[in-house]
Amino acid sequence: MNGAERAAMPATAAAAGLANLPIGSLKSRAAARLLLAHRRASERRFEVILCDDSIDKPAAREWERCESEGMLTRTVFLPGGQLMEECLRQIGDYSEEEIREIVNQDPIVPAFEIIMLDR
Repeated sequence: MNGAERAAMPATAAAAGLANLPIGSLKSRAAARLLLAHRRASERRFEVILCDDSIDKPAAREWERCESEGMLTRTVFLPGGQLMEECLRQIGDYSEEEIREIVNQDPIVPAFEIIMLDR
């Protein structure tokens, strides 16, 4: 069994169990949330991070599905000259490992730069 098959097992089990639960019950809603969280965590995500002095505060658009590429995409806006770690934490949705990797490359948000991030 490869890693992708192992990763898919919890979602498969949750989906199978979900069909046996009463619609709208606490257990069915919890199982649906678990299934959705697993699906989103296993999807490839691609971000375009725009760094610019003219941006006032960190912001991010909602994730959008790019069907042709089979991934989620979004644009993130970061104010130049700010601490990268602070900005990423304000945006949210980054793991500690991702924050460390990005901060190691750019501890301060550049005055003007476009960063492509494949997660």
